[in-house]
Amino acid sequence: MAITPVINAIRVLERFVPDGELLFDAAIHDPAHARHRTGSLGNHAIAVRVEDFVAWVSNEATT
Repeated sequence: MAITPVINAIRVLERFVPDGELLFDAAIHDPAHARHRTGSLGNHAIAVRVEDFVAWVSNEATT
């Protein structure tokens, strides 16, 4: 169970990811390191992406 914005975000992400693959597959979301990694992105990589997204939104809101 999740709130509507989260459900919508997951549905959008599912459109980008091939059927049967992980939503945060390292090979898809971190292509620079794809050959060295298998499975999903780690906690640190996801945290960095969230921080980057928050900074981007803050900057957009300011401008």
